[in-house]
Amino acid sequence: MRIRIAGAGLCLAALLFADGGAVEFRKQVGSLLITVFGAPSPLRAGVADLSVLVQDARDTSAVLDAEVGLTL
Repeated sequence: MRIRIAGAGLCLAALLFADGGAVEFRKQVGSLLITVFGAPSPLRAGVADLSVLVQDARDTSAVLDAEVGLTL
């Protein structure tokens, strides 16, 4: 399973605070729910930490074997 998230989507999302940074992007893609967390908040030029959570949209369980690629 391969998922690509474009950097433009990160710039358009509203910020919500989460445990490992701010939620920068959240979208359902087919049967998956994709959430991208970023720090620092707000994101700016320079070093940033991005984390991706992939969940099954039906029961919100984590998909542990997802292959994720970020294109920024």
